[in-house]
Amino acid sequence: KTDFGNMVWCEMQTAMAVRAGADLPHDARTALCGALLAGGGDPEELPKGLAAAVQAFESMGPPWKEPCDGIYRALIAVSLECSRQSIFKSKLEEVLQALTKDDPAEALLASIRHVVSDD
Repeated sequence: KTDFGNMVWCEMQTAMAVRAGADLPHDARTALCGALLAGGGDPEELPKGLAAAVQAFESMGPPWKEPCDGIYRALIAVSLECSRQSIFKSKLEEVLQALTKDDPAEALLASIRHVVSDD
């Protein structure tokens, strides 16, 4: 495995282990997902529902704060590392360009078929 692969593998294993060890209630999972989706964005610039989820995550207390923070840190580390990879950037650009097409779904499928045929 590469350094990138090892790092992603370790962080994903950490997130999965923490998640498996914590019986998170629905509201804690919702807050965690909102914080991950927001990606550190300013809550004042987010849609109300997403901002509420981020606020719930930030104000979460025991016993859910520690496991949710562990999952959050691991997954954010993975997303940051992925965003540094040139292949991620080029594929993201393809996705964004596809979204501007008359038939974005077909453009995305064509992009996926291209990736699969390159392997």
